[in-house]
Amino acid sequence: MMCDKSQVPQGGSRRSSQSQESIDWKQCILCQSDDAKKGILVQNPRITSYEHVLEIVQERANLRDGDFVNVQRRLQNSTPQTLHAHGAVWHRSCYSNATNKDQIQRARDRYTHAICTGEYTAKKRGQKRGSTELAEPGCSTSDSSLPFTRSRTTPLDKQLKMEIQT
Repeated sequence: MMCDKSQVPQGGSRRSSQSQESIDWKQCILCQSDDAKKGILVQNPRITSYEHVLEIVQERANLRDGDFVNVQRRLQNSTPQTLHAHGAVWHRSCYSNATNKDQIQRARDRYTHAICTGEYTAKKRGQKRGSTELAEPGCSTSDSSLPFTRSRTTPLDKQLKMEIQT
């Protein structure tokens, strides 16, 4: 099932009311906490790491993946130089989670599926996404796209089974 990617909306909505002043630069810029359970904060990252984080946050916000829309709103006017000047830090686990190639690919797949079918698929571990009005005219939305489940089968006829065995 392929959709024309040129029709995929780009970028998220931006709020100018939320500015960089709402960022606590001493906390992780991804989760905005300094929770010791998430590990030690990475101090003095390289400029290339700041660039990578901003690119990934932008991409995952465009894919409407998890909390990255909010992170992107927080960092909307930030540049790698801004982050470096403020001494922005992050948890190693938050960085790993944000930049994980498998998770990014799954987010792309979910978003493509959402564009094609008009609804988001549920994320695992109970994190559900709501439905959306993103259906494209060229994509299939028929009942045949529903997954095959046990409840969609016909019930077993026990009498027929008994006749076959005898």
